[in-house]
Amino acid sequence: MTRDLDTTTAAPAAPATRRRGLGRLTVVAAIAGPGLVAANAGNDAAGIATYASAGSQYTYGTLFFTVLLAIALVMVQEMAVRLGAHTGKGLGALIREQFSLRLTGLAVFCLLLANTGLVVSEFAGIGAAFELLGVPKWAVIPPAAILLWSLVLFGSYRWAERIFLIMSPAFFAYPIAMILGHPH
Repeated sequence: MTRDLDTTTAAPAAPATRRRGLGRLTVVAAIAGPGLVAANAGNDAAGIATYASAGSQYTYGTLFFTVLLAIALVMVQEMAVRLGAHTGKGLGALIREQFSLRLTGLAVFCLLLANTGLVVSEFAGIGAAFELLGVPKWAVIPPAAILLWSLVLFGSYRWAERIFLIMSPAFFAYPIAMILGHPH
């Protein structure tokens, strides 16, 4: 009789273990999600073109700087997150509290200029990628702009984060392409 009880109680343990494993994976994804999205933000069209150009010209000579850049990026993002979480204010408001109106205006202008350049390079990358598939730029860029505009305007961060997390495994193709490319 005891064996029957042990057998019946042991059978449901497998799905519970799967649920616990899935729960742990969900917790890890929830914690790592924003970090993965921020880390993959550097994998934009302009960044990939820069990495490919530098890699073809200097091979592994610049790899050391990538490590330094990653450390600096982590520090800056961590600092910005902590400042925002602690004060509840954005970067512009914090700059305004510490500096004059002119310096704040200069910082905001530089931020807008950098973001404008980034957006232009993103759409140039979208157009160039689709041109590789034979689709003209003018047929792709306006719908992509409308799609991204509606995502920002009507979507939530959680929804956008999930979309970008689903797209993140594509970045594992970089080291695979490096290995398959057989560099010197």
